[in-house]
Amino acid sequence: MSELPGWLRWPLLIFGGGMLLLLLLLLAVVLLSERRLNAAVSLQPRPPAIPMDPELFERGRRLAAGLLRCTSCHGEDLGGKVALEDSRYGRFVAPNLTTGPGGVGAAYTDADWVRAIRYGRDPQGRPLRWMPVADYIGLADSDLAALITYLKAIPPVRRELPEFSLSLLARWDYVRGRFRLSDAEQVNLELEPPLTPPRSSPAAYGRYLAKIGGCNTCHGERWNGARIPYAPPDAPPAPNLTPHLTEGLGSWSEEDFRRALRTGRRPDGQLLDPWMPWQNFAHLSDEEVRALWAYLWSLPPLPTAPEAQAKTAR
Repeated sequence: MSELPGWLRWPLLIFGGGMLLLLLLLLAVVLLSERRLNAAVSLQPRPPAIPMDPELFERGRRLAAGLLRCTSCHGEDLGGKVALEDSRYGRFVAPNLTTGPGGVGAAYTDADWVRAIRYGRDPQGRPLRWMPVADYIGLADSDLAALITYLKAIPPVRRELPEFSLSLLARWDYVRGRFRLSDAEQVNLELEPPLTPPRSSPAAYGRYLAKIGGCNTCHGERWNGARIPYAPPDAPPAPNLTPHLTEGLGSWSEEDFRRALRTGRRPDGQLLDPWMPWQNFAHLSDEEVRALWAYLWSLPPLPTAPEAQAKTAR
């Protein structure tokens, strides 16, 4: 076979070298993302005291279906489901939490539940994917006890679930910090949670509820809008919830706020954006809605943050 002519040899060498560099980059992305997603820590959490109180089950049920949004990802029966399937980012599967076949409930101890809910780690200390523990880290011991009580008592579910899968794009954005896959990497393992929710002040109680409900995780630390951390980069931003008259909730009444959480509609009748989990917040009690409203109205009225300027429905 004759040698390639010189005018063709160099372009082929450059092309081959470029392909080799691309393959090495992709391999590095996969290895780095896998290393982060499987990095274990030694964690021996203290389980909360769980009294024999029949009201704990009902409180845990309302937390799971409502503020903590467990049913949004794990299904109404908590038997697990495909939480999101995106052609660009992959398949995100929330596991079966019951004692049914394949469910984690059959093997989890109280300490395992604490490790998973409060710290986002599996029994081996590896980070759980898509678990919003940046919100749950502040869960009071009394509410955590109620949730564990409920999870241990739910009926077993038998369900076959597909594997969790991540695309190269998701891994690339994860490595670059543009896509969050695990809050466990950010939580403070030394943080002491409150023993009981601060119900003496509606605004203080509302702040607690907003924190464990993940409201400011989406709407921003200053509450004036932000990009949604778990959403793909092209998802609409969360809107301004400060009492700003024209850009926030300043023109809303408490009844408007309650109606939005109960029905998913703004005062003008428009539907809230699908990223807003109002179906979960519809489980809030009247006391909890009043507390959230009191807290939001205690905030300084701020214009919408630059990163949330895209037009979205509140």
